[in-house]
Amino acid sequence: MPLHDRGLSQQPLRGPYDAIVVGSGAAGGVACHELTRAGLRVLVLEAGWEPTSPRAGINAPSARIVSTITNGLRHRAIPPMLNTLGMKALSAFGRLRQPVQSRCFAWKLSPGSLVDDRDCPYETAPGTEFNWFRSRQLGGRMTVPGHGRQYYRLAQTDLEGDSYGRPAWPLEHAELDPWYAGIEEQLRLRGGDDLFAFVPASMLSFVHAPTPDEAETIAALRDRSPSLWPILGRYAPPLDWIAMAAKTGRLTAKTGAIVDRVSMDGSGKVTGVRWIDGRTGQRQAAEAPIVFLCASAFESTRILLMSRDPLVRERVGLHSDALGRFAMDHAVASCAGYVAARRADAAAEAEHGRCIYAPAIARTQDPATGERLESPFGMQLHRQPAGRDRSRIDIVGFSPMRPDAENRVQLSARKDRFGIPVLTIACRYGNADRAIAHEMLGSVRQAAEALGLDVEYLSRDIAPPGTGIHECGTARMGADPSTSVLDAHGECWDVKGLYVTDAAALPSLGAQNPTLTIMALTARAAAHAVCGLNARPAEAERAPALALN
Repeated sequence: MPLHDRGLSQQPLRGPYDAIVVGSGAAGGVACHELTRAGLRVLVLEAGWEPTSPRAGINAPSARIVSTITNGLRHRAIPPMLNTLGMKALSAFGRLRQPVQSRCFAWKLSPGSLVDDRDCPYETAPGTEFNWFRSRQLGGRMTVPGHGRQYYRLAQTDLEGDSYGRPAWPLEHAELDPWYAGIEEQLRLRGGDDLFAFVPASMLSFVHAPTPDEAETIAALRDRSPSLWPILGRYAPPLDWIAMAAKTGRLTAKTGAIVDRVSMDGSGKVTGVRWIDGRTGQRQAAEAPIVFLCASAFESTRILLMSRDPLVRERVGLHSDALGRFAMDHAVASCAGYVAARRADAAAEAEHGRCIYAPAIARTQDPATGERLESPFGMQLHRQPAGRDRSRIDIVGFSPMRPDAENRVQLSARKDRFGIPVLTIACRYGNADRAIAHEMLGSVRQAAEALGLDVEYLSRDIAPPGTGIHECGTARMGADPSTSVLDAHGECWDVKGLYVTDAAALPSLGAQNPTLTIMALTARAAAHAVCGLNARPAEAERAPALALN
């Protein structure tokens, strides 16, 4: 959405601020909303601009041409073979400046929503591969076209440790319930209310019944595999949390602000952040007694790594050996194809985010040790119209990686265009991860057969880490400051007032999309931060334009 349509205006920065939020995506947006609603004056720093801004580093006319062509290809009833060839040709064009981002399914819909890989590079360690898909824009990846819009709670078992290397979370599931409910109420969540062992109930504003096509799909999947339990998914369009926070009159935004470090005083309290102005290249700084890092899992960790004091020897929190470690993602297997469809169901199919979610439990053995393995995974089946009497079905399976200390991010000697060290990512599937993911791949293939898909694409193997776009870990919460970076509230053990509430904080992954949990944790952390600060009394509600610079 263009900035002027969001009620944004150009004004200079005017402190003092009670809190600074770095990043404006799912976590950053919720942090801004909750902190301003509590009466705090907040500065939000976003590294990007508008998706098609010439300042974003990607040639804006080229981005518009690609998105126009690809949207045309997707919506016209042309033979699948020609569609595939056209998409491959456009992807080759995209590799000129976006060799990594053009591998993302969403690139074809809006190339300008993803970063320029030449300006924002990263490295992978020898023998590893990682697809790091990034977006620098107000709203973050939540506003990238094609975002799945799926919201599921974690189950009690997801927060418990197990013998497979998953650590116990430092909070009880019941502590999250009211924060889940608050976010769901804001989202006006919609979907089915069927339950499964690791899909707890949510607060739904709209309960849907399956359409005839959806009912047939659910029945076919259950008949083919009793271990699957397909239900209607839970979804909602993204909220403009930043615009909502702006209505309080207590939010200031700075775009093009590439934050590279957090400032602290001698007593171990956060004092603010420093950043590079992407427009001018000049260094700037702002002060506040509360800082929320919500820049995305790896970006927040990069800021923490650069903020370390080399003279500090106490290995806790910011200086813990856990910082940068335990990188994870969902392993992905996918399939796409076509089936006959009822024209009466076209409206439901066109509703973006509506899907069938099929959770299951994979049971297999570790090929190296013979250890018995058991892990949940989930498949999402999205339908969309494809001509008069056809539907396209995309099946995407997600299975969680286990936390592994060797999967990590580190600062490289190489610098990006802003002079900031790039990240070196070392992340690979373990034997157990791969065994579980291959069980999931088998289920994806069975689902395609059960539905009688005219298959256009089917995974031959598990996609490289990062493809799930659910990267997490690297600054995890924990109960022990020697083995974690953050406490149960997302506050850094050794830097009071510094919170990390994006996916970096997650100690482990469930089978579900992590977005709802990230948002709930952020709301909970914001309440904790406000309790530790004498917030100003809330002013009378007013709705001026957001101060944007």
